[in-house]
Amino acid sequence: MKLSFLYPDGITTKSALNANEPNLGRIGPRTLYHLSLDRTFAEICDDDVPRSVFLKVLSIPSTDPAVITYRQQLLAALAASPDFFAELQNLYGRFKGLWDSHDRERQAMMRHIHNSTAGASAQTLKSLLQANALTLKRCLAFLRGISDLFDEFRVGGEDCRSTALKRLAREVGEISKSAAFDKLNALCSRFEDMGIDAIYDFHATLGETGQIEICRMIDHKYLHITDPDFQPRRRWFSRRVEEETTSDCVRIHMIEDTTYDKLMSVPLQLLAEQIDTLSDQLFEHFCHIADELAFYDVALRYLRICREKGIRVTYPSVAHDQDYDISSLRDLALITDENQKDPVIPNNISGETVRGMIVFGENNSGKTVFLRSLGTAQLLAQAGLPIPADGAKMPVCSQIMTQFSEAEKEFERGNDAGRFEQEVRELASVIDDLDDGALILLNETFQTTAYEEGAEGLYHILNYFSARKIRFLLVSHLHQLEGRFDGREVGIYRTQPGYKVCAER
Repeated sequence: MKLSFLYPDGITTKSALNANEPNLGRIGPRTLYHLSLDRTFAEICDDDVPRSVFLKVLSIPSTDPAVITYRQQLLAALAASPDFFAELQNLYGRFKGLWDSHDRERQAMMRHIHNSTAGASAQTLKSLLQANALTLKRCLAFLRGISDLFDEFRVGGEDCRSTALKRLAREVGEISKSAAFDKLNALCSRFEDMGIDAIYDFHATLGETGQIEICRMIDHKYLHITDPDFQPRRRWFSRRVEEETTSDCVRIHMIEDTTYDKLMSVPLQLLAEQIDTLSDQLFEHFCHIADELAFYDVALRYLRICREKGIRVTYPSVAHDQDYDISSLRDLALITDENQKDPVIPNNISGETVRGMIVFGENNSGKTVFLRSLGTAQLLAQAGLPIPADGAKMPVCSQIMTQFSEAEKEFERGNDAGRFEQEVRELASVIDDLDDGALILLNETFQTTAYEEGAEGLYHILNYFSARKIRFLLVSHLHQLEGRFDGREVGIYRTQPGYKVCAER
């Protein structure tokens, strides 16, 4: 099972999407835009690469509380040791760069071998083996570096609450401190110098027709060279076993006989492939964490900005069929807005047993900010992130959908059906795509029609949501909806002076 910093069962974001992972929710096509999250996190992180990874994770909210807790614990551990995270990200950045460069060089080498009419020469395969050995040695150095990093910062031990960090520490420790690790390092060192003058010997067994049946590389310490002109390098005899009975060998010089190429090609290629397979296994198991660290990079920047602005954050408790109970929730878009000079006003959301909420108020009184703050909190919570609030209990939603009444200029040009008809079509499209257990955020829906007509239509739509256990928050000026629901069905909120939004008791 692969190690992942996002999913405890080892899947990665890419594989989760491709396999239609059942524990992933969905958002609407314009939800990030409606909630200003694309613009908000552009203020938090001006680097497009990690920000795109972060927004991708937000766009596939987890519906599994275990996954959410897994990320919460990891982020809390990384936030507590920022220097550790910086070093971890640096090591992983170089590891991913090694993977990318190795893959490019391997493909170029394979194309060269494939296009060669005479097949791969011994020297070409020597170069391939040398490159693969060097890559594997660097992979091993990376694992040892990660293991040393955990030891230096004393992160990932038994007292660590993050399952992800504990598993990474355990796995790199087991590999880097094993006897096989040193043997692999020694093997790679042996093939680092594969120049034209490097000498390697093979034992070949020929069949009755003269075909090579077995060919394996052998060590000089088990070999007696009968060629009087051959003078082996001293290093080959540093560990000679004198008691070992060795066999005679006649050296074939590659300049004198093409048989050398034939004998060398098979074992060199097999060795190169086996070493490459080992590197690939390490890359595939560990390297995708480099991309996942980009998500935590942006998350840590978000926490840093909140800390600098004196905004308290909390990791919400999440569960299926749990109702909202959020104290002092603040709007993240306003927190990160450099033009916002006034304090960001907090609001409380307590749904009790209510699945739906309607917010009434005048224009520019804080209704949309209230809606946006809840939608943002929902996405952050299901991504495993803290929210800007003093405390929070929240439900897990299968979807987070939005339907905003757009400015007139954003409606289709030449649309002679009218804005109301277009709103109806857009809302119908959203409703058709809704899953049970979703959350839908409605901002001034049906604001362009007659009040009675709009209220009547919305009343039946909201009843439909309740019947399907779809949570909703409606911001509206249609006071004709008042009195149609009792407090057990829909919670009524009203704006107050100073951009406060309070529940009606």
